[in-house]
Amino acid sequence: GVVADFDECRSPAHQEAAATTATDSQVWLPPESVRGDIARSLFYMEYRYCGEDGDPDLELTDCPTSVSDTKLAYRSQLLQWHIEDPVDEAERARNHRACERWQGNRNIF
Repeated sequence: GVVADFDECRSPAHQEAAATTATDSQVWLPPESVRGDIARSLFYMEYRYCGEDGDPDLELTDCPTSVSDTKLAYRSQLLQWHIEDPVDEAERARNHRACERWQGNRNIF
């Protein structure tokens, strides 16, 4: 589940990317400072897009398939990012703005 072998990745992902990024032909490792933010966004998407009312049924998994566009990986890695990069005040403020201005609901994660 957890993407552990970053030895095969190019880091940083490209010359203009943050030093804590990495990439190979299948994965992209975002900067450390936003990994938890990205994880929580994906947790919300999985919660929100659950196949009701014609919405796609998104699923976070550690076993993605190449044919599914509704299975997002890697769940265990995202959980680790959530722990390592906890919610900060800037993320709370962004969540509040999104709720007030557009969505009418909050990311519960």
